[in-house]
Parts: sequence; structure tokens; C-alpha cells
Amino acid sequence: MEEINEVLMKIEELRKKMNDMIYESDDLLDSKIIELSRLLDEQLTEYYRLLKKKNV
Repeated sequence: MEEINEVLMKIEELRKKMNDMIYESDDLLDSKIIELSRLLDEQLTEYYRLLKKKNV
């Protein structure tokens, strides 16, 4: 359960950073925004994997 909470905290942190960057930038294709999006995607995938593992 602790691992799931850690991943959730990372997801929230990345989501906030990405939203802030999008708000400040006119270019959604900025390499920093794309990199944050990729990291967020990885964390969401990890979260899904942990949930699936827990429920199996």
C-alpha cells in the first residue's frame, strides 16, 4: 500500500508541474512538457500495474 501512495504522490506532483508549464507556455509541443507527459504516463502505468497486482 505504501508503494501505491508513493506513486500517487509522484503522479500528483508531475500533473501539477505539467499543468503549470502548460499554463505558462504557448507551445504544447515544448520538449519539457512532452518529457513531463512521458514521465506522468510511466507513473500512471506503474499505478495501474500495482493496482492490478494488488487485486489479483
